[in-house]
Amino acid sequence: MPSYEPSVITLPASETAHLIEKQLIHSRPAKKRLLSRDRYYCFRGDGNEMKRIYSIIHVLSGVDPILALQQLNQAVFPNSFGLTEDQATRLKNYLNGIEHGIRAKRIKISTYHEPQVFYFLATKEDDTLPPHTRPAKPTTGPINYTRDELKAGGILPAKS
Repeated sequence: MPSYEPSVITLPASETAHLIEKQLIHSRPAKKRLLSRDRYYCFRGDGNEMKRIYSIIHVLSGVDPILALQQLNQAVFPNSFGLTEDQATRLKNYLNGIEHGIRAKRIKISTYHEPQVFYFLATKEDDTLPPHTRPAKPTTGPINYTRDELKAGGILPAKS
């Protein structure tokens, strides 16, 4: 009997991959399609390289990032949105990193002047991918791979 292996959706994140890796948070504008909590994700950084497989463990929807950062700096945020202290700290660090990236012109400001959905992520040690794992062709859209394809590493076949 064949076993079901959930696919891993890879998403472009060249501007924020370093923040995703460090803070285990990914954000998208609230008006975009929501990510599913029962799927796995990889984020493509510089050169479309992927480093880890992630799962979503908590979702915070429709939050204005500028107001959220102000509230976090006033220590009001964890109670307002039911975040743990660790989640609030990670979100504050993530938003500070976004703000710094905008000032340094590494991150587009337009994306963060609207409500966001924040995805709190988890990863396991064995979800680390081999170095230089990336799709054969650069793309700005999502790409689906199996865990086995990603874990094999290297240059992955082009898919849509």
